[in-house]
Amino acid sequence: MTTVVKHLKLDRKDGSSVDRYVKITERRDSRIHERSIELMTTPQTSFDPERQDTGYQGCGVKTAQNFGRWFDINYSQSHLRRHYIETTDMEKYIDLPGGDAKTFTTPAELEKGLRELLDTRFDRRYKMVRHTGASKSSTLAKIEHYLLHGFPPVALAKNGNHWVTIAGMKLVYNATDGSLSDVTFTVFDNGSEAEWSWSKLHFWFSDGKDVLAAAARLAGYTSYIQGTLIGCRYDMPQKEYDWSSGWSNAEFFSTKEGLFLFLLKEGNGTVHIHRMESNGSVGSSVAEYDWSGGWSTVKLFSTSAGLFLFLMKKRNGTVHIHRMNDNGTVGSSVAEYDWSDGWSSAEFFSTKEGLFLFLLKEGNGIVHIHRMNSNGTLGASVGKHDWSGGWSTVKLFSTKDGVFLFLLKEGNGMVHIHRMNDNGTVGSQIAGYDWTSGWGSCEFYSAGGKNLMLIHKSGGKHGLLGDADGLARLHEINDNGTVGAMVDDAYWMSRHAAMIHFSWPVLRVFSPVSGGHYLFQLRPTDGKVEIHRLTHEGLLPSCFVD
Repeated sequence: MTTVVKHLKLDRKDGSSVDRYVKITERRDSRIHERSIELMTTPQTSFDPERQDTGYQGCGVKTAQNFGRWFDINYSQSHLRRHYIETTDMEKYIDLPGGDAKTFTTPAELEKGLRELLDTRFDRRYKMVRHTGASKSSTLAKIEHYLLHGFPPVALAKNGNHWVTIAGMKLVYNATDGSLSDVTFTVFDNGSEAEWSWSKLHFWFSDGKDVLAAAARLAGYTSYIQGTLIGCRYDMPQKEYDWSSGWSNAEFFSTKEGLFLFLLKEGNGTVHIHRMESNGSVGSSVAEYDWSGGWSTVKLFSTSAGLFLFLMKKRNGTVHIHRMNDNGTVGSSVAEYDWSDGWSSAEFFSTKEGLFLFLLKEGNGIVHIHRMNSNGTLGASVGKHDWSGGWSTVKLFSTKDGVFLFLLKEGNGMVHIHRMNDNGTVGSQIAGYDWTSGWGSCEFYSAGGKNLMLIHKSGGKHGLLGDADGLARLHEINDNGTVGAMVDDAYWMSRHAAMIHFSWPVLRVFSPVSGGHYLFQLRPTDGKVEIHRLTHEGLLPSCFVD
């Protein structure tokens, strides 16, 4: 058996902080793998509910009180009900046996109240995330995620009639095939603490048959949706920007004079180039251009002769290649090509035998691979393939064992990984995976001596119809090119309007001249940009201090 206690430091806006802990215990034998997660107020003391304030104000209010205790916010139920947590009188719509219909709190009311409660002390460092309508496996993954990251999730339990706080869970897996055989939760049920099974939690309820749900809808409370779970995440970007909409491409590149950011709008051809500061922020503008629209692919590549810019239009096959100047501006044209239309992906990669360009058409699976000349022009063809269509994401990455090709179909989650030969041709397939659909944005990088892959359900190139939860996962990449263990995950809850989810289709990991790794996130639909500093190990930012 192994036990790890992780230390969180929750920083308040007044400069003080709250110390909290997560205790993770693992036990393995020939039959089972057992994992226990417990929230702790000290390394030796378990987090417990508030038991003294027994003046019942509703389960939503009591749950908010228990949730607030984790952040060392100790308000009475009456204070919470007056200032933070709304309750709704549902008595005219429903006679709720065993409950008080006057003290009903909707999911939207509770989420809003918890957010405002935290904002009074923590200045929007911690964001509330409301999930709905998930499967059992997805819900368990979310509960585990929030507990592992040091936050107690709140669930609409007992067939949708009752709010509870979850302070721990124990999962038991079959050691042979890894299947889940049992799960229990440490639940704060008003002022009491108990161990609940999944069936007792009764998290998933039938919206069509539940009278409270029907009454809530009748009263106009549309947030009352089956499978509601409210979580909390640390979200304090190093920098945030609100740019104009339409920025579809972002690429970082380095010259002798520093690190730069190249931005382009596919719709109208607007280009901005900025210098990047040593602290990861976007610096001064070095150039702006007004080109024609339609440039769908932007890549920068280097040869012995310098740095070059590759531009391609999917709609008509136009390709331009320019030299880049040391000051970050676009230099002279070195080549123009008029190819067939439909080329959706272009990736440059290097082997022992030189630099190559991998081209793919998502629509029909046609692949061309070319050698690149040192002067930036296109060289001889080294390979052609006629694959199936639908490969929406193409990445080339390297480990100490060589160069690998990563192919992903967003439509059905199919993944193929191939070894690349030194002569630029596609080698043998070394892995295949059948993931869920929706995975779009993908970034490979190295940090802390490990190769990593960040992948996000982003909803296509423009981030429309993205995953409602904004799921992102970070995996280790093994030296042999296979996808290794998941080392981190996140729920970047999508901004949504009129049932359209706006996600983060543009993800880039970059390193300024001062060192470290930063995550750049861009949302084309509204121009929102966030820049986060990653940990030394390349993990997503969190509250953990050791």
